Amino acid sequence: MTSNDFTSIDVFCALDVGRAARHGTALLADGRTTFDKPLPNGGPRLRELFARLQRRGKALVVVDRPPSAPWR
Repeated sequence: MTSNDFTSIDVFCALDVGRAARHGTALLADGRTTFDKPLPNGGPRLRELFARLQRRGKALVVVDRPPSAPWR
């Protein structure tokens, strides 16, 4: 995949990680929303989310995280 070739991606996931709240949105390649809700805190539940998204195919995850936000 090149930097501008997204044809092989099946799920696009954006994570907004803030100090007080976290939110995730995932879209399928055809534009349908498959996930849109607050994110769980903690690694095991996030791994469950990623596994669920990967069952739909190849997933691209982008994280928006300010430098001051904790990452767990």
